[in-house]
Amino acid sequence: MAKRKPEGRLNGKKDNLNSFSLIEVFVVMTIVLIGLIPAVFLMVKTLDVSVLTLEKLTAAELAQEGVEIVRNIKDSKVISEKFDDWCNNLSDGIYYADYNDNKLTGPVSSASIPYLRQNTEGFFNYDWGSITSFKREIKIKKINNYHLKINSIVSWKHKGANFNVNVESHLYKY
Repeated sequence: MAKRKPEGRLNGKKDNLNSFSLIEVFVVMTIVLIGLIPAVFLMVKTLDVSVLTLEKLTAAELAQEGVEIVRNIKDSKVISEKFDDWCNNLSDGIYYADYNDNKLTGPVSSASIPYLRQNTEGFFNYDWGSITSFKREIKIKKINNYHLKINSIVSWKHKGANFNVNVESHLYKY
């Protein structure tokens, strides 16, 4: 009886096994990596831009809050008819205050302004909570006895770059 050579048949059909060489695998992996690297870079960049945008929005709200703090203090003095005393007791300079303060702290130097803290309820203050990268200085320039120029400047660092937001307002006795 003669021996038959295996012909690569399985169940009567010719077996077409295709295999890849090592070079083909490396070529495919290189093509996939070339496609993935820009996509990953774009995802990382998008995440960084979204974090910076959130920081800018927070800084803008904190700067507006600084102006509103001064406006609230001024309004409470006008209602009690003590605006002249309050306005006359202010000198040009840099101040800071919390959202619930009824007076400004200062004048101080820019370097001595503490970082804002964020408490567990999400409020920013100087007393307790985790320290943030935001500093808020409220610059007051007295134009005359009935006119104040207020600049609320919030500054912070993001990846080594300095950013700031400046909100300006003018307050009058009435």
